[in-house]
Amino acid sequence: MAKIKNIQRLSILLILTSVFFMPLSQAAFNPYKKDVNLHFDESIPWKFSNNQAVKSGQNKDRGEINYYHLKINHKRILLRLGRSDPSGNAENTRPLDALDIIDVMIDGQRLPLFQWCMDNRSTQAENKVFRPGTVVKNDICSNSGGGDFVIKLDGTSRRLLSQGKALQFMTRPYKAQENISYDLSDLPPLLERMARAENPRPVAKKVVEKKAVRKPKPVAKPKVKKTAKLCQAKPPLEYKAKISAVSYPCNNALRKTTAEKRIHDHVQIEKQKQAAETEHRRAASARKQAESEMKQQSKKWETMQDSMWVVRCKKHWDSGISPCYCRRVLSQAPAGTVDTCNK
Repeated sequence: MAKIKNIQRLSILLILTSVFFMPLSQAAFNPYKKDVNLHFDESIPWKFSNNQAVKSGQNKDRGEINYYHLKINHKRILLRLGRSDPSGNAENTRPLDALDIIDVMIDGQRLPLFQWCMDNRSTQAENKVFRPGTVVKNDICSNSGGGDFVIKLDGTSRRLLSQGKALQFMTRPYKAQENISYDLSDLPPLLERMARAENPRPVAKKVVEKKAVRKPKPVAKPKVKKTAKLCQAKPPLEYKAKISAVSYPCNNALRKTTAEKRIHDHVQIEKQKQAAETEHRRAASARKQAESEMKQQSKKWETMQDSMWVVRCKKHWDSGISPCYCRRVLSQAPAGTVDTCNK
């Protein structure tokens, strides 16, 4: 009996030793780790109060409920990731000092204002994601590190929100990636209410009309209008469809110079727009290429890991059983192998 107990102790010691000295790639591997994709659709209504629209969703994770609050007013967008607070008003109890913002998109296209923030970072400019504590010119974007991410809105962003179908955030709290999408279908009327509240119409003052004293109307002498000959400053042919010609009196050199400068300024603006569009297309293409390469590498990694798990599980399958960690490659087990996970 004592000999059997010694053999059992030796077996346990060997198992613990194999776990501690397992290769790093196997010890760190998590076969069930996946990105979290959350979509809060039109079934979740917007709540409007204090000139602010709020849409909140939730997701259960290991017995805890995580809340995802999107708050929009006339001046900013606030994404709040918290726990134990369905309203999003109390201080977060979900520590997210490692929260990275990977991308902010409307209908699958990066929000231009987020791109501006990435281009105008005075700290951590070398990172490919927007990390906590990053300082941006004029504080247009801020990541507090406590689960709050803020973007101050401009006119273009408000227009995109009113025309878009979905606002998406790609985030990475710690190592797992969370892709969060909010339906925008009922938001435009609320944005209009916000705009009216921010810019109320002035109340017209009542004008008390005074009784006018009628005076005999003087007989006006007919004026002879002199028609000045007009010339035009025109844009180059390739910009003719977008820039209108500017008229000026032919004999007025100052007006001519002003008109030509105006045309020149418009041409420069159009060139800048074209350059920005070209750069945007290039960046989008590069981003797609990078995503494709990452998917290929991930697929290769998964294939390699599967082969490693098959080797580890084969000794169990030869006995006709399959423990929990073999479930991901159970399809490669011999016929008749029983899944003994949680049994």
